[in-house]
Amino acid sequence: MVIKVCFRILMFGIAAGGFLTAQAAEDVLTNVYWGDTHVHTSNSFDAGQTAIMVGPEEAYRFARGEAVVSSRGPLVRMIKPLDFLVVADHAEYAGLWNGLRAADPLL
Repeated sequence: MVIKVCFRILMFGIAAGGFLTAQAAEDVLTNVYWGDTHVHTSNSFDAGQTAIMVGPEEAYRFARGEAVVSSRGPLVRMIKPLDFLVVADHAEYAGLWNGLRAADPLL
């Protein structure tokens, strides 16, 4: 993923300005950030149907290196926190499984 991100930044620099300076190219290759750009939580239909019980707040806390209760029950924690996280829940049927599990009368 890091190689892909660096490549995209380099390609954007080439497309936007025609070239990157040597310093800009060096910055792209030395300032590497680790993260995940596509995480689904219990709010997404596909994750909810597979019994994912972790919500967005827990996902961000987990990414920061805090201990959270996993969908299977045990307390888990990342050894090294991420630099960034994107919660990419689906808009369609958002929270449906959470509502069904809570016996929401509107559902």
